[in-house]
Amino acid sequence: MIPSMYRNISDLVVIDHVQHFSRLSLERLFADAGYSDIRIDAETHRAAFIVKAVHDPAALPARPAPSAADLAETMDKARAIARQWQDIATRIEAFEAGHPDTRCVIYGSGVYGMFIASTLKDRGRVLAFLDANPFRQGRELMGIPILAPNRVPEAAGAVYVGLNPQDARGIIAGVAALHDRPRSFFYL
Repeated sequence: MIPSMYRNISDLVVIDHVQHFSRLSLERLFADAGYSDIRIDAETHRAAFIVKAVHDPAALPARPAPSAADLAETMDKARAIARQWQDIATRIEAFEAGHPDTRCVIYGSGVYGMFIASTLKDRGRVLAFLDANPFRQGRELMGIPILAPNRVPEAAGAVYVGLNPQDARGIIAGVAALHDRPRSFFYL
């Protein structure tokens, strides 16, 4: 199993991730390493490619370079992800501008939450990061405390949801403490 950069858009903005793979790059990588009968399943797992291949040292590469059309398709998909991140940044800025005096929390202290925090113009309004991971709770990130999701500060009138967009709405719907009073929600 290898993470799919198309299903987990954070992979392209995390500099130390070495998993920026597309179907085309995986086919090339496996073929160049002496694998044959390469099958790549992009549907079974929500956020990963499942690769099945047979290692055959005798098959070391006699594979032609990818076609210009294949490379163009891969680059177009990567550019679409980059545009998606730019759109997210623009929407964060607009949400923040639309809630000028509102104290807030950021749900998620991973890459998505950090992206939100680093995009905000006024991080002084952030009361806390909320994170379900007990190993992160009780720590600080950017000088901001990380709390359990059931410890939402009462003054928080807005919630920036820093979770994978594929899962975010379902997770947030299940956090009762976020819905105990009117709050504005921002989703990636």
